[in-house]
Amino acid sequence: MVKTHHSIETIFLLIILTVLSSIAALFPLWGNGILTVALPIYLLITGKQMVPFERIKISTLLIGRVLTFLTALLVVPGTLLVKSIVVLLYINILEALISDLKKKSYFNVLSGAALLLTTHILFSTEWVTPVISESYKIVHIGYYISTNAGLIPWILAYTIWNWNFVIFEFPKSIGRYHLAILATPILFSLITLNPGFWLLLRGSSLTIGGVIQISYKDKLITKLDHDYYSNLIDRVKSRTIQIILMIITIALCISALLFSVLY
Repeated sequence: MVKTHHSIETIFLLIILTVLSSIAALFPLWGNGILTVALPIYLLITGKQMVPFERIKISTLLIGRVLTFLTALLVVPGTLLVKSIVVLLYINILEALISDLKKKSYFNVLSGAALLLTTHILFSTEWVTPVISESYKIVHIGYYISTNAGLIPWILAYTIWNWNFVIFEFPKSIGRYHLAILATPILFSLITLNPGFWLLLRGSSLTIGGVIQISYKDKLITKLDHDYYSNLIDRVKSRTIQIILMIITIALCISALLFSVLY
């Protein structure tokens, strides 16, 4: 039997998530409408085995995707969409922070608090208005993009904090799966050389990734189980690493705040 590298499944998931999330993000009507509106609604209706946390998570993500769809139809103003997306992110972080507090993951609670105090820098996100040709045909129906100078350190802080939350909340295999989900918006930002796309891709990748996770939870837990990642997560959960991650996350949040003020 030929052994595959321990990261091959993660890389495969990253590619799939990046392709699907890009389609949903860059085509807010049909791409977003099918992948991140219709599929989550179908899951909420048919997913009888979903736990309350999963229903709440998918529902809050769905609100942002529906608003994006309506904004592309020129029904909802772009400014309202952007503010709503950031508010939903606040809620997302707060939900996780409360969960960490209940589990006594105090170091990650402090990291989450630092993120909450600096999430306001994302209010610089703007909806790019449609481009209309001379024949009045809509060539580009829009997307939202962040412009704050402190975005890169904030993204890094969020990524560290969120994965740390996931590995305490879910089985280790799901922690491995979320490496691909978290890497998707970063990969897209690197491909486009524009970190401003991160928030747009985070919304679509988390929604699509969440639908896949809930629909195939047992299979993901089995297929992605690997000693390498299991040992890695055990090391990350150690007190020393938790303190280091907290310090790094808070330092990145402070850097993001300083960049946003100075530039």
